[in-house]
Amino acid sequence: MPNKILGIDLSPSEIKIAELEDGRLLNSFAEPVKKDGSAKELAQRLRLALSKNKIRNRSAVVSIFGPAIFYQLIELPLMPQNEVQRAIEHKAAASLPYRIEEAMLGYYRLASSGPAAKQNFFVVSISKKELGRIFEIFDLAGIGVKEIFPASVALLNVLKQKAPTCVVVNFGPASTFVALAKNNSIVFARSINLGGEALVHSLIGAVATAGGRIEIDEAQARKIKDEFGIPVDMEEYGKRTNYPASEVLSLMRPVLEKLGAEILRTFEYYRQQTGDETEFKKVYMTGPEAKIKNLVDYFNGMLSLEIELLTYTGESAAIAPADIRLSLMPSDRRYPLITLAKKILNVWVVSAAVLFLMVWVFFAYSSYNVKIKKELSHLQHELRLKGINVEKPSAAEDVVSNLIKEFGAEDNFLDLLKQGQALVPESVYYDSIKYNKKARELRIGGVVLKGAKDSAISAFMKKLHETGYFVSIDLLSLDEEDKYTEPVYHFNIKAVFYGEKKQ
Repeated sequence: MPNKILGIDLSPSEIKIAELEDGRLLNSFAEPVKKDGSAKELAQRLRLALSKNKIRNRSAVVSIFGPAIFYQLIELPLMPQNEVQRAIEHKAAASLPYRIEEAMLGYYRLASSGPAAKQNFFVVSISKKELGRIFEIFDLAGIGVKEIFPASVALLNVLKQKAPTCVVVNFGPASTFVALAKNNSIVFARSINLGGEALVHSLIGAVATAGGRIEIDEAQARKIKDEFGIPVDMEEYGKRTNYPASEVLSLMRPVLEKLGAEILRTFEYYRQQTGDETEFKKVYMTGPEAKIKNLVDYFNGMLSLEIELLTYTGESAAIAPADIRLSLMPSDRRYPLITLAKKILNVWVVSAAVLFLMVWVFFAYSSYNVKIKKELSHLQHELRLKGINVEKPSAAEDVVSNLIKEFGAEDNFLDLLKQGQALVPESVYYDSIKYNKKARELRIGGVVLKGAKDSAISAFMKKLHETGYFVSIDLLSLDEEDKYTEPVYHFNIKAVFYGEKKQ
């Protein structure tokens, strides 16, 4: 069965797409995109491009170009392998424009060129936020991402077919990407915030001509860049453009010289960091702005390097490399079934723990309830032996009746006592009620099971308070009793009535 691969190069200015079948290019094209376009807009552009070119493959290998990728060379002392990642993260954090916790990293160790006690790593990173945006684009477009790499890996697949040690310069509208390859491995890369648009902006303004000064607007500047390019043959250039070639070149030169200096500085930085004195003599220029007329010839003369225009049609990303050390694919995307299984397992584990806790609480409560009821039964038996009838509230009612007979006609606060056992929790028994009419004070004494002493006494006092008869309710004493076989506490409560009768 034919093996079709869809490769997509994603950059701030364009989307380059190629489809291969068993290594043979079937289709390739590029679609310009709006800078800083929304995920929805980019997804729609991508979906329409695939449909227009009749590409049905919906699973892609993706490479990312532009400043979203951050490149670093990190030097570490020799250390155990299991400590390397933490050390790289620690060093990388100092230079990243975002927190290390927000970064997705890829790295590999470079072949040793410096001191034996040191090791160098090529490190790439992207913010998880930006990576999430990229996946959002492909999700909205209905395209699955099989693998995702930085531009350095994508371009290496083309360079392997050219020269094992070389430089690739990808000249784009907004930025320029420079990668150094040695022995078919990228050893360093960086993104320079300088591109073809800088040439356009350099041309806008007044230019002196034989006929006087003329103004070049943005549309004219763009036409000069795209149609005529860099002045090399001054006389011919002037005839074709009607602009003095020397003036045009003087305007373009600061941008071109700065770009050339940054390319050479990339070589020097690599040498200083690694101690590797490799001479990079072969340079391949690629990217949408590399086709500017005379650009390659101009840099050949300025940099004294062998520079060649490299044209490729997206196959760099479409050929998935075997080495995935610089892969930026999150594990949950690479292994979605394992991630799903982990989520399900986590739910099961949590559910099982909750169920176990619920069962444990139920049995603990049931056991406690049985114990309390058993203690209550023993206590009731002993109270009956002491002459207190606990089956019916008659004993309490007798006390209330006697008090009402004595004081009820004069003080209707005693009507409270008619509520009797309704105020008393099941595990509380009162054995004395004393009422001081002058002080308007009610004293209640009784016993409560030890296991329920806190909750039962609190509930009893709360019920008394809720009647609305009392100014204050105080627990005077709560002492352990040892005259019963079951552990109990004897309590005394003082409740002071309001000064006026309740109507």
